Amino acid sequence: MHIAHRTRLHLISLTGAVVAVVCGTWTGTRLAGYGVPWPLYMACAMAVSSALLSSLDRVTQRLDSTLYRCREVDCAYKVRVAHVDAAERRRWQEAAASHPCHELNARP
Repeated sequence: MHIAHRTRLHLISLTGAVVAVVCGTWTGTRLAGYGVPWPLYMACAMAVSSALLSSLDRVTQRLDSTLYRCREVDCAYKVRVAHVDAAERRRWQEAAASHPCHELNARP
């Protein structure tokens, strides 16, 4: 993995985390203006922040990994790998191409 790619992913994660906390705080502040009790607006603010952080985590995982799929048209078999060397990547690519699910799911 290149240093620039890792730095870019860390920057995206940090920026996204700041945005998630700001959105949660903004939601809590707006609810507080309507006289909502503080435990309720704190719960809403934390829910918004955690939902955005969870989405950010999924996006960064997808950016940081490689997906290998079966070459068959109707096959849904796929493997997602991250932080592996070239030899391991090649093994997973071959495993996705020759997995045994086709024989197990054969339809008459």
